[in-house]
Amino acid sequence: MEAKVITAGRKDTKGYFQLSGVLTYEALTHTPFLVFVIDGDTVGVKIVGSAEELVKYPPDTQVMGQWKGQYHSDFFQFTVSDALNALTEEVIDVEPVA
Repeated sequence: MEAKVITAGRKDTKGYFQLSGVLTYEALTHTPFLVFVIDGDTVGVKIVGSAEELVKYPPDTQVMGQWKGQYHSDFFQFTVSDALNALTEEVIDVEPVA
C-alpha cells in the first residue's frame, strides 16, 4: 500500500504566491518549503530552500509553505504543479525552470 500524506494548511495560495515572494529564485532562509516525497509506504520530508529547487520535483508532489506574519504565521498546502502554474500564469515575474 502506498503512503498518503494529509496536510492541513490553507488552500488559498494565489495571495501567498503573489505577495510572499516565495516563488522568486532567492534562497528561503527563514521559511523554506516542506516537500513530501512518497516512496512506497514511506514518506520523506525534504526541506527545500528555493523555488528553483522546488520545481525539480514531480508535479503531483505535495508541498507546505509558510508565510511568516508579524503576529502569527500561516501555512499553505499545494503541489509543485500549483507552484508551476503560478509561475506560468505570471502571478509573479519569474520564468519556471525547465
